[in-house]
Order: sequence, then structure tokens, then C-alpha cells
Amino acid sequence: MPVYVGLDAGGTKTRLRAEDEAGNILAEAVAGPANLATTPEPAWQAALAELAAQCPPADFVAGCFAGLLTKADEERAITALRRHFPTAQHAAWPDYAATVAAAPEGTTAVVIAGTGSVIASMVDGKIVKSGGGGPLLGDGGSAFDVGRSCIRKMLLGPKRLPVSEPTWKAIEMAFGTRDPEEIVAAIYRHPNPVAALASLAPAFFEEARCKSRVGSTAISTVAFQAINCADHVEVHFPNLRNWQIVLAGGVWKSYERVAMEYEEDLKLMAIGPRKKNKYRFHKVKVEVKILDPDPVDGAVILARKLAMPETP
Repeated sequence: MPVYVGLDAGGTKTRLRAEDEAGNILAEAVAGPANLATTPEPAWQAALAELAAQCPPADFVAGCFAGLLTKADEERAITALRRHFPTAQHAAWPDYAATVAAAPEGTTAVVIAGTGSVIASMVDGKIVKSGGGGPLLGDGGSAFDVGRSCIRKMLLGPKRLPVSEPTWKAIEMAFGTRDPEEIVAAIYRHPNPVAALASLAPAFFEEARCKSRVGSTAISTVAFQAINCADHVEVHFPNLRNWQIVLAGGVWKSYERVAMEYEEDLKLMAIGPRKKNKYRFHKVKVEVKILDPDPVDGAVILARKLAMPETP
């Protein structure tokens, strides 16, 4: 009986699930990050090796990698999969492909906000995306973006915004100090500064529960990105009047107000005026929900498609 393996490889952790033909779970495991753009190669290769050691011999492996941006990245990922899963047929996709595959039927767009961020849809059997671009160019509304924006407000602005003791403890755990200048230096010296800043997002969302100004920055950093989702739908679904938007990734689960304010802003973008007396859309219904299936489910779905005559 064939073994199907899905890998959801992100900037914070990499997850594996192996299933048999009947859908029985044969193995589940978690290892370190495997972002092809930001994780040092020895580190993500070690993560794959750790996962492969906990997996039965595989027949079909789908690896969905953050940071898979080019054809060369795809070839590098497939070479690594062949090394660590030598008995299998392999394919590699960007990480957001797993989430799109896991989304419910009828989904207009998936807005992924984890360590990084991207908006993706299935259009005529192909996956199209907006955003992404990594931490230097994009990833707006991601956990990294939240961490960077809040640290900037705390340490670099003319008014140094206060935070709670638990948030200071999280910062000290990430960077080993509470001294503002030393924190900045530690960020630049850190072997994976993107993941380190992203790890602070939950603490900053907790600040939002306390209604602090830094917490407001955390919420607005994400909600502001609703305009990109509206633009994405306008380009790829110009005549659609029922938007089914799925939110996926750890950012949305950190604090319920994040998704609520994003939804409110998205609805305003969908029906609000673009120019005087001109509206972007008319009679648009917008439904937003957090993704229930795990993205690793989508990776397994893609692995199963490798066994079919046609693959994505």
C-alpha cells in the first residue's frame, strides 16, 4: 500500500505527515525551520533529515516550502527530498500551495499570515499569488512584520512605547538583553532574525488585549494589508460578488481581534469609494473565516495527486 508524505516547511518549523491509501496517519513529526530563502541550508537540511528519520519509507512526497521563489529553488528542494526520501517520487511547491489545496471548495482567496505572508487563489487549475516577496520586499502583515513594527515603535521612535513585563521577557528570551541598543545589535547578529522577530508576535498581540499602543500597532500592521486582498480579488475575480476569504497561519489564531479588524477593513475596501462617486464593487458579499484544515493536510493532498496521471 503506497505511503503519501506531505511536508509543510515554514520559517518557524517544518511538519511532516505520512498517510496510507485509506487516510490512516502513519507518522507525524515536527522539526526546525526550512525556509529556502532565509534558513541556512545546513539547518533546513538537518530539519528534513530529522523528519525523514521518523517517517516510514515513502512512495510519494510533496514538499511545500516557504522561500521557494524560483525554478532553481524548486530543483534545490527536489534534490534535498531525493536525498532524504530516496524511495519516493517527489515534487516541490511554494508553501502557500499546501494551504490552497487544504482550503474548502469555493474559496476565493487564502490569506496566509505566518512567519511570512501571501495571498493565493486557484484560478483555472493554477495557483496565482499576490504578496510574498520575503522580509526585505514584502511579507506585509506577517508575524515577522508585526515583530519588526512593534520593536521599531518600542525602540526607535521619538517616543519609546512601554510594554508589559511578559513582553520584555519574550524579548529577552529572543535576544538575550533588555538594553535597546543591544537588542538592535542582537537582531543583526542573530542567525535567523526573521524567525526571532516573528516569535515576538504573540507577545505583542497580548499587548493588544491590554489596549497598549504597541498592541494597537500589532493589530493595525495586519489589518492594513486588507487592501492587498481586495486588489487581488479585483484582478483575478473581477465579476465575483460573493467573496469567500480564508485566513490561514498563526497570526490569525494569536488573538481574535486580528481577524475581526482585518475582516472589517476588507469589507470597507470591497464596497468603499475608489474615486468620487465611483465604487470598487457593487453588492459584494464578503465572508471571512479561519482555515480549519491544517496546511499539512494540503501537502498530503498534493502528494496524493502525484500518484494521478496529471499533477498540478
